Amino acid sequence: MNRSYWPDAEATGQLLTELAQGLASRFEVTALVGHPNANLEGEYRGIKERAGVRIRRVWHTRFDKSRMLGRLCNMASYLMFAAPAALFGRRPDVIVVETDPPLLCLIGAMVQRLRGSRLVVYLQDINPDVAFALGKFRNRGPIRWLRSLFFRSYRKADRVVVLSEDMKSLLVGEGVEPGRIRCIPNWV
Repeated sequence: MNRSYWPDAEATGQLLTELAQGLASRFEVTALVGHPNANLEGEYRGIKERAGVRIRRVWHTRFDKSRMLGRLCNMASYLMFAAPAALFGRRPDVIVVETDPPLLCLIGAMVQRLRGSRLVVYLQDINPDVAFALGKFRNRGPIRWLRSLFFRSYRKADRVVVLSEDMKSLLVGEGVEPGRIRCIPNWV
């Protein structure tokens, strides 16, 4: 699961596309994704499978991401349609969630708990820490609450994939078992 997927040029979409296509040679893979942000209307519509990966796109808004309100609407609308698709669609043996939007780890945790699927959280960013560090949010109360939910899902995940040893150290410091964490830099 990730909002961004082929043919999006965003890094999370490219990474998930490559991962899904790589796994498709040995496993049945479905990507539960959104529509590209770029204006690619004719290039991907109607494509339900590509490189062995079944592509299931859910509706969401595609407002300009340069404005926070548009970005939040895009994230919220993707989550609103992706959550029921993940919870009531065909049960996955393993669900891999990325970080676009950041709340996907919570949907993954629900699928893990309610459907008995294994959960892999593939972190490109440590949220909401990165948003707070960038000054996107100033009120610490809601950030602490959201952070506690995210880190609870990381602690319960079967695996957490991070990009660096620094990310791994941060997660271990927050109670994630070191044996559940794998450090895999992007495009290795």
